Amino acid sequence: MTPRGEPEKGVLDWAVLTSYEYEPGLARVPDAVRTLDGTPVVMHGFLMPLYEFDDIHEFVLVATHMSCCFGIPAGINGQVVVRLSQKDGLPNTNEPIEVRGTFHLREKSEQGYVLSIYDIDGAKAFVKGY
Repeated sequence: MTPRGEPEKGVLDWAVLTSYEYEPGLARVPDAVRTLDGTPVVMHGFLMPLYEFDDIHEFVLVATHMSCCFGIPAGINGQVVVRLSQKDGLPNTNEPIEVRGTFHLREKSEQGYVLSIYDIDGAKAFVKGY
């Protein structure tokens, strides 16, 4: 966001991804989200580690710290699984990060539970800071 609260130009705004209520099978996904599938995106958010806690190459990107651990969960369409292609991973940080990569809309399930609907692969990321 800019200092005036407007979305940054060229950055995928979280409001687009969370603009609808998720239903299994991706039934209610709006065209604004569907057209992003397979396109390069830039996103800002916060790192929520999955398996690694240092030199992190795969994580969940969320819009705010309040989306992890002690706050209100982001919901399935308020999180993006990120897989980095860069050699060096990210540190486990609570500062904002920037991610660039190819966005995908694909429902991933395991043992009957939907784990994710958005992911970014081939990504490059860095700690953007405050």
